[in-house]
Amino acid sequence: METDLAAAALQAEADLADSVAPLFAETPCTMDHYCERYRPPLARFIDIAAGRRHTCGLLADGRVRCWGGSSFFGYDYANHYTDDTSDHFTGTASSWAASNFVRIDAQGGLTCGLRTDASLFCWTGEGSFPRGHPLSWEQPRPYESGSYTDFAATDSHACALDLDGRFVEVSASDRYTCGHRVDGSVQCWDAWNDAHFHASTERFSSVTTASTYACGRAASAFASCWTFHPELPVPDEAAAGGFTQLSDSGHHTCVLAPDGAVDCWGRNDSGEATPPAGRSYAQISAGGLEGHAGGDIHYHAHTCGVGKDGALDCWGDDRFGQSTPPAGGDFVKVAASGIHACALRTDGEIVCWGWGYGDGRAPPASHDYSDVVVGAGGGFWFPYETDDGEIVHSAHTCGLRLDGIVDCWGTTYSPNKPYNRYEPDSRSRFTSISSGRSHVCGVRTDGAIECWGIPAFIAY
Repeated sequence: METDLAAAALQAEADLADSVAPLFAETPCTMDHYCERYRPPLARFIDIAAGRRHTCGLLADGRVRCWGGSSFFGYDYANHYTDDTSDHFTGTASSWAASNFVRIDAQGGLTCGLRTDASLFCWTGEGSFPRGHPLSWEQPRPYESGSYTDFAATDSHACALDLDGRFVEVSASDRYTCGHRVDGSVQCWDAWNDAHFHASTERFSSVTTASTYACGRAASAFASCWTFHPELPVPDEAAAGGFTQLSDSGHHTCVLAPDGAVDCWGRNDSGEATPPAGRSYAQISAGGLEGHAGGDIHYHAHTCGVGKDGALDCWGDDRFGQSTPPAGGDFVKVAASGIHACALRTDGEIVCWGWGYGDGRAPPASHDYSDVVVGAGGGFWFPYETDDGEIVHSAHTCGLRLDGIVDCWGTTYSPNKPYNRYEPDSRSRFTSISSGRSHVCGVRTDGAIECWGIPAFIAY
């Protein structure tokens, strides 16, 4: 099959050359061999990359052909020509036996190409590549030993996204965000001061982020936790490990045991840390909110869980109906904020209840979703009092569509957003999402983490 495609590509190239050749014949060169050197070859390209004084084209069969040159930057075909001809300046640019390229990029005198096997090759006219790798026009060399998903070339160096360095999971809390990479390593960020935390040299299968610490899962249960602040140690209950899920509201925490039992600790003002007896759960979510408004302290907290029978239970504060979930046994996930909650059904439908969701309204448009998250602590802003004396809470929800698009809605997501990025890039597609109080993050299909809100950033 590959041979047939290659033959077809070569034939198409030959046909194009026959059709375009008369045009070149009508405009003969008058500037000796330099004219021919800079003339593009007669070929049909699917991608083009231009450096300072050279250009490379990617053919449909994966070969790369380049033309142009410079005595200072780029390539000199007078000395590095590979076609079997006595005339080095016929305009038929050089090509290598190495092929299977899927993308190329050039800047200055450097050119790089990504191949189908995820290897990255680079070449230049003279000098050496970064890290002491000598390159030549005749022999492209691999950029380090590894597999890559994307890259960019500059005049003096190249940057590549390592296949093993891609993120596969993101977990956001009120303040912190942690990303879990393909190789099992974890990287965390502080949303308030952009500090970076490298969890440890351990490798994990999953990560969860709490208010002041994070935990990594190894094998079947979470076994290692680390704190973001030396003066705030990891709670003993979390440090003990052995749980399959941890959900922390910033005020109370609940963990799920392998047998489906739930254990909670922390504040318990409204019973948010007292799960129902005799129930077995598949997933849990703890939400809490505390703020000052109208001269009073407003504290709301609750916990929700999806039973192994697919039914929902919520316990804790129910002032806004946030602990009165809809009936049914077809739920697969629930997300609680303290003042509202949303759940995902097996058919991809999202239903919400609590503050601002008195009618259990669904997302703005009808789509099938694979995940749902809510704003930690209610949303992007703390409670505030209006001129009429009403206490207003912020609550947002985001759903991940089956096609990778993220939809967000709620109090913060109003049409008149004055500034900042409160929505993801419309071109981005995601594989997973997580929400903090003032920011939402998602793992993109290219393995990068994109966050929007406060702060908005992209991590590779």
